[in-house]
Amino acid sequence: MNIRCVRQFFIGLFCLALCGCATNSPAGVGDNVALMLGMDNHLKSTRVIVGLDPANDVNVFVTPYGSSAQQLGLLGAVVESIVHRSIDAKRQSQERLMLPIRNALIKYNFGGQFRAELERGLQQVRWLNVTYVSKEPGYQRDNVDAILPQVTEDAVLIADAFYGIAPDFSRLTITAHVVIYPRNEMLKNLARRGEELYPLLYRNRFVHEYALEGSYVDAQQAAAKWAEQDGAMVSRALRTGINDIVMRIAADMRT
Repeated sequence: MNIRCVRQFFIGLFCLALCGCATNSPAGVGDNVALMLGMDNHLKSTRVIVGLDPANDVNVFVTPYGSSAQQLGLLGAVVESIVHRSIDAKRQSQERLMLPIRNALIKYNFGGQFRAELERGLQQVRWLNVTYVSKEPGYQRDNVDAILPQVTEDAVLIADAFYGIAPDFSRLTITAHVVIYPRNEMLKNLARRGEELYPLLYRNRFVHEYALEGSYVDAQQAAAKWAEQDGAMVSRALRTGINDIVMRIAADMRT
């Protein structure tokens, strides 16, 4: 085997190892489910729970490291170690750039702002008859087993929200996953059944992207721009994103 073949072989293994990396996402993500027809006739009360990423100061979207050594053997373990070190070094570099942004946002209460705006928006959707809105750490769709037996309202609406800055610091993205589960028997009969563990009345995903204002040379300069003036731009991006997503959730509920 000549040097060129050996080099191509290692490149192939390196790419295979990278394919083993996967992006984490909240559980329960699936196709959209439109509002079930007629549900407003049987829904007199709705409990709303906001689930938040507990690490949501500002997160950088970094592809987590996934193991592939068992499939690639000893040589694979060597390649895997190289990939691991490369990803870890990149993550550390990004986290250093994030520090001024995190410090600037220490007083910004993303969870409180999202919960307050969502409550205001959903109160305008009269047929939902919202009784109470709370926020909890962690993605609450992961806790449906515990939540549903405790809900006395006719339905429970769960909105899991999180945000992050792209690895090159070019944009900030806010994402909200919204689901509605029925609690009374009439609504359960209307709900969608199938591959879901629990019947669903509604499911949708809302994404807002806010691009870095102005031009920049590299990630270091972009990160500095987000943090300027005590994080004025990143605060503005969060406020704009929260308002946009809540407005779209409420509008979707009215259709």
